[in-house]
Amino acid sequence: TQPIFVIGADARSHDWLERHAEALRRSGAAGLVLSAPSAEAFKRVQRLASQHNLPIAPGPDPWLEQRLLDHGVGVVPLVIGLDGRVQEAP
Repeated sequence: TQPIFVIGADARSHDWLERHAEALRRSGAAGLVLSAPSAEAFKRVQRLASQHNLPIAPGPDPWLEQRLLDHGVGVVPLVIGLDGRVQEAP
């Protein structure tokens, strides 16, 4: 089990990943991209994560997306810790 971070393919998510990459790497977090409008958009996020040695996978995952919505989370980027807590930063 490891923390996960959930991001989009937008500029805000790119900036967030740049700012928090070191903390995410230290925590062993893996990434999930929930909203990439195209394969190329996902590949841009993937390249950025790769530059920081962070694993990342495409979404959306309907189960995860619904769980986030059920808990009132409507914005990304975010981090889900090992304890299940949702935070805006690691």
